Amino acid sequence: MAHKVFAYCFKPMITEKGWFLKGFVVASFLISGLLFFLWSCSTKNLIGTEKLGSIFVSSNVPGATIELDNNPTGKETPDTLKNIPVGKHKVSVRKGGYNSNPEFDTVVVIENNLTSVDFFLTNQVGSIQVNSDPQGARIILDQVITQKITPDTLDSVPVGKHIVSVEKQGYRASPEFDTVEVVEDSLITVDFVLAERLGDIFVNSNISGAEIVLDHVLTGKTTPDTIFDVMIGNHLVSVTKSGYSVFPESAIVQVVEGTVTPVNFVLAQKAGGLFVNSTPQDADIYLNHENSGELTPHLFNLPEGNYIVSVAKFGYSVSPDSVVVEVMKDSLAMADFTLTQKKGSIFVNSVPAGGNIILDHTLTGKTTPDTLFDVSVGDHIVSVAKSGYYPFPESLIVTVFENQTSSADFILLDTLYGSLSVSSNISGDTIVIDNHATDKTTPYLFLNNFPVGTHVVSVFKQGYSNDPPAKEVVNVTTGHTVVVNFSLSPAAVGPDTEGQLAPDFELLDDYSNLIKLYNYRGFVVIVNFWAKSCPFCLLELPFLQEQYNKYSIDSLKIFAVNYEDGLAYIQQKRGELDLTYNLLVGKGSRMLEDYNLYHNGVKIKDTPITIIIDRSGLIYCWVQGYDSNTKRKMSAALSELFGH
Repeated sequence: MAHKVFAYCFKPMITEKGWFLKGFVVASFLISGLLFFLWSCSTKNLIGTEKLGSIFVSSNVPGATIELDNNPTGKETPDTLKNIPVGKHKVSVRKGGYNSNPEFDTVVVIENNLTSVDFFLTNQVGSIQVNSDPQGARIILDQVITQKITPDTLDSVPVGKHIVSVEKQGYRASPEFDTVEVVEDSLITVDFVLAERLGDIFVNSNISGAEIVLDHVLTGKTTPDTIFDVMIGNHLVSVTKSGYSVFPESAIVQVVEGTVTPVNFVLAQKAGGLFVNSTPQDADIYLNHENSGELTPHLFNLPEGNYIVSVAKFGYSVSPDSVVVEVMKDSLAMADFTLTQKKGSIFVNSVPAGGNIILDHTLTGKTTPDTLFDVSVGDHIVSVAKSGYYPFPESLIVTVFENQTSSADFILLDTLYGSLSVSSNISGDTIVIDNHATDKTTPYLFLNNFPVGTHVVSVFKQGYSNDPPAKEVVNVTTGHTVVVNFSLSPAAVGPDTEGQLAPDFELLDDYSNLIKLYNYRGFVVIVNFWAKSCPFCLLELPFLQEQYNKYSIDSLKIFAVNYEDGLAYIQQKRGELDLTYNLLVGKGSRMLEDYNLYHNGVKIKDTPITIIIDRSGLIYCWVQGYDSNTKRKMSAALSELFGH
């Protein structure tokens, strides 16, 4: 039937155009069929089924949407696109806040094969400039403190919306926060205005007319009255009135914004006398367990009542421990104490034996090896001398404990001498030989009087740090002069000064003993800065006591320097925490500037700060703050220095 239709349709052509037209039509059908067959074979197998393959798409950041030939696939990386026709396809991925590299990839799908393509996504970031008036506010991004202070720029912030805020002690920020949208490679500026947060303090006393003192400054007001517009936070309030005692002596008041905080004082007329004495004298006097700040003998004028009286003196035991004394009007009460010195002993040895033993620069009449008995507790300077010999070390500071025997060992070297010349870029530096300070200063020539052998030479000057090298190891030989020179710079102690010589200082401790750092060469020394206003400092003090208990027998000394409180508070804290190491009074001292805690009288570093100094006087470890990490760092440093 078909061939009849064909013949019928083309019969006019055949009859009219002839055989040429007939051949053309047949050839056209054959060529079209061949082309259709070849196209079908490219996408289908010989039995007519479409040829398919797969594409595995991945990215370094998962969750990117996958597109195939510019169309969404509904899939996210990493995933496989299955049943993809063979041939070339355009693959790309998208993820908010990221750029794709490459932007797209052209892959060739092969029948029954898995083709892989990988994309690298990078964050789209911008910057935020944060300002405040006044400046100096901490910057917070998305409720996380950034450790940056206004004005400053937050770089590499992911694109998108972020919450920016600032905080400054005693101020309220306006606006409270700002939501900004970061655009790639752009800088967005956000500004805050800080207003002081204020409150009031109402001060009253049972007897009116007492002068009101705020933070150690007279206000010009008398009780009862209100101090207006006080910045929020803790403030020290006290009152004073001639002829009266005040209880409490002062009060710490926390001012809350927009509220009136009351504080009350009781004034009592001074009515009786209390005379406190001790043998020996100069003991600290405590009334009702509080250090009075006075030493025996002393006469107090006190209100009537009962008082618990006790005394304390370093290195002494007290009898009785305390007494209860009743003070009455127009009468004199007395309290008397007997102090017994606590004692221990020192065993002194030398190689060779026969060295004359010297204690605190005084000949004892004994020679090594021997024991010095009935030595008062505390630090003592021990040395030995023998004709024709040079002692090494020249002297030792030995800590004596009650009913215990401490030891001091020396090596006596033959006295063969050479010469040593020591100079520095700043004259007047104290010369230190083998970790012991001499009485010589730079420039100085030890001419034919310096013991031969290997020695460690360094210099120090208060307020300066040594530029590397902080010390020189020299070999002195007979008939020759060894020349060493040192360079010093103004002190700037910090985390990057480990390995430098610690600046020297001289401070009084809470027992009025003068502490000189250079006297403690040969000891491992911890210098710690603390104060009442620093909560973490107070938490760290017991930890330092634990280290002192562990290593004091190995020659550990701890000098905890209080940088802002008075002697009475320091002594109070010693009693509360049962501290046995040295507490130093550092308020207003040059040492705070030398150790870079203050600059021009202004505190510039957060505390606590703890510095561990090795036996050579070099800074071994500098730690700021107090947490589990700083405890591990300090413990590890001490373990390394003491070997256990």
